[in-house]
Amino acid sequence: MRRFFITKIAMLLSIITLGQQGNTSLENNKFKFRSIQSGFGIYHSKPQNNDLYDHSGITVNGLVSMSYKKNIFSFHLETGTELVFINFGDDPELQGFYGVNLLYGRELELTRWLKIEGNIGIGLYHHKITTKSGTTDQKNVLGIPINTKLLFYPAKRFAFGLSPFVNFNSINTTYSGNVVFQYKFN
Repeated sequence: MRRFFITKIAMLLSIITLGQQGNTSLENNKFKFRSIQSGFGIYHSKPQNNDLYDHSGITVNGLVSMSYKKNIFSFHLETGTELVFINFGDDPELQGFYGVNLLYGRELELTRWLKIEGNIGIGLYHHKITTKSGTTDQKNVLGIPINTKLLFYPAKRFAFGLSPFVNFNSINTTYSGNVVFQYKFN
């Protein structure tokens, strides 16, 4: 009777263990909310059109990402504007932009506390110019955003790092360098 009882417990434990392993592999095959990120930095735009001039300023960005296995899918928002204190010549008064991007990426773990992430995608790029006379010119085009991140993890779920970003489009190629802060959920 004792041997029968021990055999039944061993079978029950093996079924529970195998069942948990099956659930874990199913969970790995689901989309998961991965992380949120915010950042700020500086940008420089190089115009494709000779009627515009190069401009630089501050930028702010935010990102929400999901993961599926080792793939990272992100929704990225970035906006930037010039800081014009004194304006000489015929240059436009103020230039600015925003981008709404969908990105695909992967993460490479160098050490437990240092990781590199790369992303590429497609997005909407909006460019706005306000001239001295008060006229406004706005354009929307498709852009190809490319982003990398060097992230330091002082804690398991929190990271900070450097993130160069470029958006190739038919109006302005916009380069930015950002300091980012990320909270990782899984």
